[in-house]
Amino acid sequence: MRIGIFILGLVLLTNVSLKAQFSVGPKYEVNSSKDITLFSDNNKIKDIGHNLPFYGSAVGLSMTMGRGRVFHFQPEIVYSMLGSKYQIQDTMLNIHRNYVTANFLFDIGWGNDKIRIYGQPGLFASFLISGDATRKYYGQTSYYSLYSVNSLYGGSPIIGQFGFSFGAGVERKIGPGRLQLNIRYNFNIIPHTYSYSYDTMQFYKAFSLGLAYVFELN
Repeated sequence: MRIGIFILGLVLLTNVSLKAQFSVGPKYEVNSSKDITLFSDNNKIKDIGHNLPFYGSAVGLSMTMGRGRVFHFQPEIVYSMLGSKYQIQDTMLNIHRNYVTANFLFDIGWGNDKIRIYGQPGLFASFLISGDATRKYYGQTSYYSLYSVNSLYGGSPIIGQFGFSFGAGVERKIGPGRLQLNIRYNFNIIPHTYSYSYDTMQFYKAFSLGLAYVFELN
């Protein structure tokens, strides 16, 4: 009996997989990130007064898997550029970080074959691959590697990132695929930098606007 139920489940799962819609295509997005700082002495997260938005972008591949128009799973792999920007008296500090990011998103939508709108909760994991920094002081610019600028201010970058995403979007059938436009808010729960001099941790919060065109493969 149990074997029969197991075989029936495999048959149903295979049938769903064969009928599932699969789309893949390029994606580009622009983003604005800003640091929030956790002070260990009072365990409070807050914005730093001289912390400014950093503008970056991302490029990669977006995929869509699902049946019908309600629930879709949307994984993405992107090369993302984020950073931190600080005005410290007469010093302007720009720190640029490059990540390979995997997004795992769940679309809940409404619509028809031509147009669809959706909400998009999910999570992401990022791996730091490179970075650099510029420091402007009284008109003079100095260049640093990511690790040297963190050492200058008593910090250490953290390689791996993990966090949550909340967003919404709209997609429209155009030609052999679908054009997708989405807006998203990301925040990480693993800090990107730990400062041993000030005993603080810096986290990202980021807004992004993305555009993708995915080709329907079945």
